Amino acid sequence: MHSAQQQQQQQQQQQQQQQQQQQQQMQQMKQEQQQVQQEQQQMQQQQQQQQELQRMQQQQMQQQQQKEQYCAAAGNYRYAATE
Repeated sequence: MHSAQQQQQQQQQQQQQQQQQQQQQMQQMKQEQQQVQQEQQQMQQQQQQQQELQRMQQQQMQQQQQKEQYCAAAGNYRYAATE
């Protein structure tokens, strides 16, 4: 009788350990998913930053062209050259 109780306890302990392992595995999977999501977000942020930079560069180029056109139209070539 005593040994039967011990066996039951051991089985319960094993089941608990298995459950804990399963929970740990699930947590690991969740963490990995979170990491992947974070990486994706970082990539999206970098893309947004690059797009913003490109937009700013285009604006600057347009402004520069407009300035040069204005200076050329005004007949002041030196101003365009120094700017």
